[in-house]
Amino acid sequence: ISDLSNPVNSTDHKSCMPSKFVANIIKDTSPYLYPFKIEYNLICAGILYVMWRHLAYNSEVKRLPLSRSESNGDKRRRRLTVDCSSSSKGLFLGILLFVTVVISLKSFASLVKVNPNGLTVLFVSHCTEIGLYTMALISTVVAAFRMKDLKYDSKERAKLEENLIGISQLGLFMYGVFSMVAGSIEGNTARGAFTIVTSCLMMTQAALQTIFLFAAMRMSARKEQSTKPGREFVTFLLLCNFCMWVVNTFETIRPEHNSVQISIYGEDAWAIFVHISVPLAIFYRFHSTVCLSHIWKYAWKAKGEFR
Repeated sequence: ISDLSNPVNSTDHKSCMPSKFVANIIKDTSPYLYPFKIEYNLICAGILYVMWRHLAYNSEVKRLPLSRSESNGDKRRRRLTVDCSSSSKGLFLGILLFVTVVISLKSFASLVKVNPNGLTVLFVSHCTEIGLYTMALISTVVAAFRMKDLKYDSKERAKLEENLIGISQLGLFMYGVFSMVAGSIEGNTARGAFTIVTSCLMMTQAALQTIFLFAAMRMSARKEQSTKPGREFVTFLLLCNFCMWVVNTFETIRPEHNSVQISIYGEDAWAIFVHISVPLAIFYRFHSTVCLSHIWKYAWKAKGEFR
């Protein structure tokens, strides 16, 4: 009552409300925005590396004369066209998978509010990851098998994308190894078993996918072909990595998802380790989608058709 009767106190109270509201928003969103900051810095570092590397090369570019029979409008239309053949099934299944992941994330957020330390929370989160890693693993193997007849250029030098994939994969492996160690200590419990299975699948899928990316980015068609074997699985794998990026960004960093690791290493030690490894793991998924989109566009074209 005294605050309402005093206009000064009432004004101070109202002025504090927006600041508290903004502070709560920053507190709630900062764990999710932090990985984006790391990805931005890594991308900037990669761009600066490309700029530094190209300073040593001759900047003069030889330009071939344009054909008289081809107008600028025709060239512009040809460059803007995108061939989406042999991708519909993979795209449909990938969108269906993304909807399932969104439902799982919403269920995880609702269960955390009811019982943060419940087994159901761990079951929902880990089953989502196990399903994603299993489908991505199968897609990687089948895509590699279907693309085995494409031409492989062994003389092509390593690209920046491959270096970024290798560096970011170290963070993913670090997270997986430390999680497996924590899960093996509590291996006789459901929490420990879930942690071990999820970590094993994550590292296995990432290792095979990295090998596939390194090989597929050097592949091209031997000649013009109407069929594109393996492209549907590449499309699905691209969306799988996008879904894993979403899960890692909004779920993996949560303490409720890492209850086993926190109980073994402690909150402070695990928080430091998560801030080091998880942003790299998230960047691995993010950059894998970039590499897969490059494969999706160029792997089934002959070398002379690259634009």
